Amino acid sequence: MTKKYTFLIFLFSSFGLTFQATSQDLPKTEKPIKQRYNLFHPTPKDSLRSFDPDRPNVTESPYTVDAGHVQYEADFLRYQYKTTEESRQHALLYNYFNLKLGLTNSLAVQLLIQTYARQQTETLDTHNKTTTTGFGDLTLRLKKNFLGDDGNIALAVIPYFTFPTNHHDDHSKYQGGVLVPIAFKLKDDWQLSFQTEGDRLKDDSGNGMHNVFLQSVNIGHPVFNKNLYAYAETYYEYNLKAHNANNYFDAALQYGISKSVMVDVGFNLGFQKAADHAFFTGIAFRL
Repeated sequence: MTKKYTFLIFLFSSFGLTFQATSQDLPKTEKPIKQRYNLFHPTPKDSLRSFDPDRPNVTESPYTVDAGHVQYEADFLRYQYKTTEESRQHALLYNYFNLKLGLTNSLAVQLLIQTYARQQTETLDTHNKTTTTGFGDLTLRLKKNFLGDDGNIALAVIPYFTFPTNHHDDHSKYQGGVLVPIAFKLKDDWQLSFQTEGDRLKDDSGNGMHNVFLQSVNIGHPVFNKNLYAYAETYYEYNLKAHNANNYFDAALQYGISKSVMVDVGFNLGFQKAADHAFFTGIAFRL
């Protein structure tokens, strides 16, 4: 089954599920009240929406940080590897964090920084190995929710721009793109989400750039108790320059220590040889 038809099956099957979504939106009298909060007039703690971080999945959350509040999400540690036509790469990434600030009730700014990375590259024809270390790229994002920030069906748009501050990659370049996540909170604590994404990224080798199109579907549900969530996700990314696609399967466990603190562990596995593979553990909390 091709990547396109796999995604369409998930997409169309979701329409039946959305009609079962429970109605837990804010009362109409409370919605205008939350709209008046901003960076300098923060949302009161007793009015905060449910904690819904972007991690641990590739599919982002369409829900924003409440106005005037800060949210921190990070990989404690991420190990990733991949094999290209020219080389084999292994990398350890430490404290790759996403710092978020709620500007209004439906708009948040995000700063993503790779604190430190160690990457080893082996050239396949000569078997020469090189190791680089240092600070990673810096990414600036905006998340604008257009539907259901306090409801059970939500949609957002997330443009981003990456600055080439990378010290462990000789081919670091300016990159950018836009993400469009949509989420459904269903009956019996089921969660279903999708994402469509377009990116302008650097090539794996050389100084060229290429465009990538990504689509994902993610499903989650509590296991054992309501504090422990299990997620399963599949996605594909299509390289419009090379005209090839990589398919992935991801899984993660996320445990809620409190209403505002979560920890997680998971993996991303690519089906193709040239696809990225990763294992990670991380945290998310808000203030």
